[in-house]
Amino acid sequence: MFRFSLKNLCIVLTIIALLVSCGEDEDTEKDDEEKINQIIMGLKRGYEEKKVDTYTYAFCDNDFLHTSDNGTPDDTFDDLVITSKSQEEQYAKTVFEEFDEIKLEISEPEIKFNSSERAEVTNKYYIQFRSPNDENDEYTYYYAEGENIFTFELGDKGWRIRKWEDKACSPDEIIASIF
Repeated sequence: MFRFSLKNLCIVLTIIALLVSCGEDEDTEKDDEEKINQIIMGLKRGYEEKKVDTYTYAFCDNDFLHTSDNGTPDDTFDDLVITSKSQEEQYAKTVFEEFDEIKLEISEPEIKFNSSERAEVTNKYYIQFRSPNDENDEYTYYYAEGENIFTFELGDKGWRIRKWEDKACSPDEIIASIF
């Protein structure tokens, strides 16, 4: 017959704790992936709708970095280096004022967790900007595509982008992908 003892109670409680905790890491990672996806979709929505607050919600308040060579790695003249969230806000306002329509398509992000508080996220993007042509009633279109490499960090306000590296395609690469 089973005899109740402190030792048996400890064994039973340990087994129950192990059974309950099984899969917690997986569940946490899935929850974090969903939160990161929500941040990326908010960034996309804010950019397309030209809403600065919605767009910049994705970024860390401090130590934010956004870089791009704009598809011309040998030409540093057109490089983009933004070193703060406030600079990103100003840059977004300039873009939003210049174009009357922005369409952004992004691929499903690939998420790799480096730790419980840091993740590397990559996705492909294709973006189209439309601007009124001052000379007539037509529009001028601009296109860009490439790969985003985001470093997400988990902080007091949840998951946010700490670093964003834009690996834009060159104009020749974009033309080659069309034909």
